Amino acid sequence: MKKLHIVQREISRRLWDRFLKTTQRRPAITFLALTLTILAVASMVLFEAEGDSGHPIWRTIVYLTSGVDVDPPQTNIGQLTVALVVLCGLILASLLTGYIASEFSRLLQSASSIPKKGERQIFEKHLLFFGWNAKTKAILRELNAEALQTGVPMDQIVIVSQEENLERGSEEIYSNVWHVRGSSTDPDVLNRADLTPTKERSGARVAVILGDSSLPSDEADRISLLTLLAVEHMYPGVISLVDAFCDESEPHFRNADADEVVVPNQYANLLLARAAEFPGLANYIDELLALAPIQKDAVRTGATSSPVSLYIRTARELRVSGLYFADAVEKTYARSNAIVAGKLRDNGVELFPDVESSAPPLMDDDQLVLIATSQQAAA
Repeated sequence: MKKLHIVQREISRRLWDRFLKTTQRRPAITFLALTLTILAVASMVLFEAEGDSGHPIWRTIVYLTSGVDVDPPQTNIGQLTVALVVLCGLILASLLTGYIASEFSRLLQSASSIPKKGERQIFEKHLLFFGWNAKTKAILRELNAEALQTGVPMDQIVIVSQEENLERGSEEIYSNVWHVRGSSTDPDVLNRADLTPTKERSGARVAVILGDSSLPSDEADRISLLTLLAVEHMYPGVISLVDAFCDESEPHFRNADADEVVVPNQYANLLLARAAEFPGLANYIDELLALAPIQKDAVRTGATSSPVSLYIRTARELRVSGLYFADAVEKTYARSNAIVAGKLRDNGVELFPDVESSAPPLMDDDQLVLIATSQQAAA
């Protein structure tokens, strides 16, 4: 008997879970099913208790919708049934009102939400972000800041997340952002986000995997690791950047072929240690990493109104074509006080290439990483 009771309880739990999932996914169908069930049961009870006079189905419909007592029941069972039907009618009316209000609210919010990807929208060499939180918004603001100031077209950005709608407000930084709803490990979702290259498109350029700050650190890193494995399995050629919460998780991400792993706590500790040894370094790094202008107290910090940032310039634009890297660094610094820090390659940035190697001179289309102010970069 005990085993039978456990089985019955498990079946009841599964049926209830299925009912809740169906209600969440198809509320209209659930509402219609409940209404028809109440009509059928109440009509049969009234028919048995009151007889076939008065059309029990019609009487139940009237009781359920308006509660008007068109033909009062004569039996105790009939009166109890009518009372329950009227109560169910009030509950159904409340549910219907709430559903209509929520649908109107959703329609109003959709006008201010990041658009979902359309069937014919094709993304190429775009930035793919996994996760939507305050950190994602801050990254988008930094990525699009320079483009908004200079008028350079912004890169297409695709957000993969579980949210129904991503509120964007009125900021222009979200004008190039698209939303693909679903699990970050679902191959169908990754295909809709145009992760992998095909004959029609070149696939994503960079995949940024952000940890969920609402979860414990180790659990957030485990989810990020699963996302990284799914991304690398589908398209190993994409440049994968992972936001890790725990220092212990970094080797796991490296073993999963992550191209770059950012551990905020680790960077913060290193920066504090170096800034203690070289005062002023934190302000310089702050300016270097920020793409938007930084307003600071010039007397206290020594910062200028035009902050230092990273720029990509070709050897032709810097007028260093045909020179070796060391000579290009010296000539650029002598002309504009800007620093050529490295060379951009397919798999990332090579900082300060070995000048003693047998590398050929710089070609016109070689892309160089420049550390400079906006005025120096334009010089």
